[in-house]
Amino acid sequence: MMIKLFGSKRYFSVVLTLLATVLLVACPLEVPQTFEITLVNLTHNQPLSPPVYLFHTSEYRPWQLGEVASVAIEKLAESGDSADLLTGAEAEPTVLSALGEETILIPGGQHSRIVTVKGGSLFLSVAAMLVNTNDAFAALEAFPLNQVSPGDEMRVSLYALDAGTEENSESSTTVPGPAAGGEGFNPEREIRNIVRYHPGVVSQEDGLVGSVLDQSHRFDNPVAQLVIRRL
Repeated sequence: MMIKLFGSKRYFSVVLTLLATVLLVACPLEVPQTFEITLVNLTHNQPLSPPVYLFHTSEYRPWQLGEVASVAIEKLAESGDSADLLTGAEAEPTVLSALGEETILIPGGQHSRIVTVKGGSLFLSVAAMLVNTNDAFAALEAFPLNQVSPGDEMRVSLYALDAGTEENSESSTTVPGPAAGGEGFNPEREIRNIVRYHPGVVSQEDGLVGSVLDQSHRFDNPVAQLVIRRL
């Protein structure tokens, strides 16, 4: 027996169901999602500049390994100044929330905050300068938050990246942190000029001529840990 769908209630029901499925795939529901995020500084003597948290879609990339850093990343990595990064992110339609802390994160310390973001597929990027360096920053790039189920938590490592914008001379004139008090942002760039994993602090004790850093300023990866709890 043939079922006549065209013009029937069943036909329209099938069409509406198919249409709803297509819309859900193309435009996932942007429901509010709430997270508690806690950043922990794992270093011995590397304060972190006030961290930046960027909640965004998969299309946004604040930096990429092997690519030239933006001026905003250069300023953050050389001086801890996140103003340009936040302003630029807020202007991007693919960034759903751009947040910055106001205080330095001391070694062994932690920052916690609760964030509610409305979006379908969310990613989180985090950045903070290791202030007793030339241009190192603790980085988490495009972590997919859908990996964290409601009621669960996940611990994610942040590794030290080199912005590639300043030679790692470790000198008193180029390191802005408390170890030296030198300059922060300088628009001149080193020859390689690409974002890469940071090779680490050499220090005066290992024979880097002109270095004002010592063994206490060295760091191992990861340099920070982010605890993400979905509420």
